[in-house]
Amino acid sequence: MLTNYLKRDRSAPESNLLQETGHRIMNTLHIHVGERIQDGTAVVTISGDPIALPEVAPLRREISNLVNGGARTVVVDLSRVNHVGAAMLGELAMGVKTTRDAGGDLRLSGVSRRIRKVLTVTGLSRFFK
Repeated sequence: MLTNYLKRDRSAPESNLLQETGHRIMNTLHIHVGERIQDGTAVVTISGDPIALPEVAPLRREISNLVNGGARTVVVDLSRVNHVGAAMLGELAMGVKTTRDAGGDLRLSGVSRRIRKVLTVTGLSRFFK
């Protein structure tokens, strides 16, 4: 997929911080929300290997939208993700908070050995079922 890459220009005014450079985005996050399953459960499928916050921010919005729409359990399918960085871990942690604040839960599925290790090392594995 060829997409313009946005690069920060630190010398530009605040309103013009992003500048197109015409490179490929190698780490694009794709989010697909599956159909609602019974009892207020929604499945969010992620593919790609997002690294930076702008790439993972759509996940937070999607989880929030699902919870606001009545989903109490959100299942994040990571079977198409090979790597999670700090930004993704932060978004998953915020997803847990969002769902639990609404009386629900966030669960992970399709977690690879590599991702499971990252969750364990960071201490985040205790928050996910």
